[in-house]
Amino acid sequence: MGLKLYLLFFSVLILTIFAYFTNKKQLIAPSFLFSFPFLISSFVAMLYEKKWLLQLSNNVYWLIVLSIFLFIIISWVISLIIPKSVDNFDGMDRYLKINEYSIEVANYKKIIIIVIELLTFIVVIRSLKSITGMGDLSSAIDAYRLRNVFSDSPLPLPLIASMLWRFSYAATFFFGYQLVKEKVIYKKWDKLIFIIVLLGFGISFLQGNRTSTINLLISMFIFYYILNIKKDHRNKNIIYIFIGLFVGILVLSTFQYIATLFGRSEVSGVDPGAYLAEYLGAEIANLDYFVKTYPFPTCPTFLHSVTFANMASTINSILGINFLNPTKKLLIFRVVNGYDMGNVYTTFMPWLADWGYKVVPLFIIVQASISEIIYQKISIPKVRI
Repeated sequence: MGLKLYLLFFSVLILTIFAYFTNKKQLIAPSFLFSFPFLISSFVAMLYEKKWLLQLSNNVYWLIVLSIFLFIIISWVISLIIPKSVDNFDGMDRYLKINEYSIEVANYKKIIIIVIELLTFIVVIRSLKSITGMGDLSSAIDAYRLRNVFSDSPLPLPLIASMLWRFSYAATFFFGYQLVKEKVIYKKWDKLIFIIVLLGFGISFLQGNRTSTINLLISMFIFYYILNIKKDHRNKNIIYIFIGLFVGILVLSTFQYIATLFGRSEVSGVDPGAYLAEYLGAEIANLDYFVKTYPFPTCPTFLHSVTFANMASTINSILGINFLNPTKKLLIFRVVNGYDMGNVYTTFMPWLADWGYKVVPLFIIVQASISEIIYQKISIPKVRI
């Protein structure tokens, strides 16, 4: 096994532990959340080093390690500048009366949301079948995904379908918080809210993108974590880690099955372990390949950059027309030694492709600053260790 991968794993492990303790053992602190995925990726990359023919370069090692270190330092400095607005409480009973817990939605409004979600299902499904010419829903979803991921001429949903999907998806985050709050704070389930969230998860699948669903799951776990910490101020990280791992393993184990439901027949015969490794560790291997072989930077304009391609595509989707002409994403799918490596390249790849190494510190500072400021405003009380 290559020494650099060992070194990368233990370097990231040290940085992750440092981020954990400098943030008073808070699992949702931005610097911990930034470093922890690289810890998992580097571990999986070690396991598959020979199968992936991976020989990590010095550039990638220092890129990852120094970026994590910079993110941690910037987050720490921001935490000193902007103290939490809530430091401690005389009692939880008094705190629960704060207005942030009294967000209530009348039942008739919940029913309206459910009706809108059902309408979203109908309109989006009909639109997908219409614009792709596919009568089968799975085939229509896969055709829509392929056209928008790989084609130079994306196929946006009609404006009304796009707006309904975005409204329903956004509403799921709000009512996901409501659902978790009802359980954590009031120890009860609201059936209407549960239906809204369940429908919202179904709607998140309609565009063939599992990332939308994963974002919902992550957000609900974060809601659960924050509300529990606010409720009793005690450190229960072992429980939260167990819950997070259980849910994570459960979700990841369904990836391959969900892909087949979306019409991706090519993944049906793939080894499940290798399929999961593609998502958990291939990012580092692919980034290493990109740095070694791709001619960068290209120095494009702002709206024609790979970095901001999603922003331009989102604007087009909202407007229902190709108002902007974003640069096509660098979707370099790789197969190495018979193993599918996918097209995941970490957050660094588009930055490097557009403007090179010189902008990485700038984007890290921006990311760390924004995320840490938002985190501080959440006002999680200090945990009693």
